[in-house]
Amino acid sequence: MAYNSLVWLFLHEFQHIELNHFDLLGDFQISETPNTPAFGIARRADRQLGPMLKLPVDMRAETPQCLELQADHDAADLLLEAYSTEGWEDLRCKITAISGMMMLIERADAKYNEESLTHPKAATRIFQLLGHVTEMPLIRAQVKAKQAGAKAVDPDDIPSADEIQAFGRAVTLPCFFDAVNLARVVEADTIRADLGDPADFFQDIATAKLAASDQLSQLKTSGAREWAKLVLINDRLKPFQAGQ
Repeated sequence: MAYNSLVWLFLHEFQHIELNHFDLLGDFQISETPNTPAFGIARRADRQLGPMLKLPVDMRAETPQCLELQADHDAADLLLEAYSTEGWEDLRCKITAISGMMMLIERADAKYNEESLTHPKAATRIFQLLGHVTEMPLIRAQVKAKQAGAKAVDPDDIPSADEIQAFGRAVTLPCFFDAVNLARVVEADTIRADLGDPADFFQDIATAKLAASDQLSQLKTSGAREWAKLVLINDRLKPFQAGQ
């Protein structure tokens, strides 16, 4: 598991570069704490102020956290690779390794005061991660439909309901309990509480998939609620990134 954790961490930091996050942030800091980097692991020295200061003031504090979620998503996509009917046990190990690293980062982040935090909660990152995992059987069909300019996916490109349910039983649901057990082992009680009840957690994922902002207020778990706040800011952030 340690190997996969480190691979994901490397991919995560590399995605900050690939997505031009350093160019967006420059030397911007969300607090006056001199030793707090723009990102928790990687940073560059001797940079000029980036386009960050052009953002609306109400976006600036949460923007570094949005960029962390962007890097999380792309790194997970690379490590987990495309959906397959094989290798589900290995996939589960990779997902749990990512969750473990997210918890380690939260514990390291806790050394700074709350105003200096640049990462979302571990539960928020795990919520996004498992949301992606639930979508994995559908991604190929979604990409194909988008490339074809179709308004909906072709049902023939979607795995059967039995296969999707089997994937949930073998991978998605166990990965939630793997994360819960990891939190218990490391005595991370706040992370365990933030993950919430499994029924609420997966209902929140189902609600989030609807992508209706008026329904996000119904989210029950702490991680899902923070994700909802950040995803709205992230939508506002995209035009700024496109115009870098």
